[in-house]
Amino acid sequence: MEFVWTLVLLFIFYFIGLTAASFTLIQVLIILFFGIPFTQKLERKNVLQKNNGIIRRELVSLLVLSALYIGIYSLIIHFIPVGKLGFLIGTVMSIVMGIGQVRTNKKNLLDYFETNKRYLTVSIGKALDEIVEDYL
Repeated sequence: MEFVWTLVLLFIFYFIGLTAASFTLIQVLIILFFGIPFTQKLERKNVLQKNNGIIRRELVSLLVLSALYIGIYSLIIHFIPVGKLGFLIGTVMSIVMGIGQVRTNKKNLLDYFETNKRYLTVSIGKALDEIVEDYL
């Protein structure tokens, strides 16, 4: 019976780790590998307003999301240590399944322009024209 209970806890904490990582760590990776480099690219091409604060907000998001994940992990290892393995397996699976989301793709571009359109000095279409040759 103890083995069954251990498997149930492993399964529960696997899903907690999977969910926590997909809402925090995957977003951190998107910011690091897409958001910040893309913003810098647009700034170099003078497509964004000067002193727009986008990177500063992305850095704040990095800190908040990282702190949230670390907080959840800390609570688990301090109060429910038996859940640590399942949580870590869920985290790894989330990263493995979500690694394709961290690059430049349609969803990230749409989210980026929707969030930051007020800082563009040109239309979204013109901004895309400015950067499209970098990806061809």
